[in-house]
Amino acid sequence: MKYHVTSAEAAKLLKKLLDDKSILLADEYRSSTFNAALGEDVESVRPMYDYAVTQQALEHCNRKIRLLKHAINCFNTTQLVGDTGMTIDQVLVYIPQLTEMRSRLYTLQDRLPKQRTSVGGHWQQHRDRLLLCQLPGGTGQGGLHTGFGRAEKPSDRPGPGQHNRSYGI
Repeated sequence: MKYHVTSAEAAKLLKKLLDDKSILLADEYRSSTFNAALGEDVESVRPMYDYAVTQQALEHCNRKIRLLKHAINCFNTTQLVGDTGMTIDQVLVYIPQLTEMRSRLYTLQDRLPKQRTSVGGHWQQHRDRLLLCQLPGGTGQGGLHTGFGRAEKPSDRPGPGQHNRSYGI
């Protein structure tokens, strides 16, 4: 028998089926052990439990759950969302990607200003000196001036295998 339901009705039906299955499993668990006093007839206190009936009911629930989840998945892979050009299934994948991007952007937003103004504002002063020194005639020596000592010329840089030289830092 086929049903035509909305996605909200399908979600409610799925929740009801999962609840029914949980009840069956809980009843099975409660029936699996019991206490009897010494001298008490064990069969008189044994809970009513029929393995075959319980397994048949569980399989019936599982079959309905499988069919319903399959129908929901088919709907989600074919139904387009607005004018996005994406199916519901694609949107369900896209939402966590957007959340990850938002988290990453929040992290960058929080991190970048702190890094630029770190060490008590010294980075800002050092950056300004570097910019001034890179301008033509900024150092008068044709190199990049670190602002801490003499100008650094390409010939002053250590070559491969050479140790760093002192630059007056």
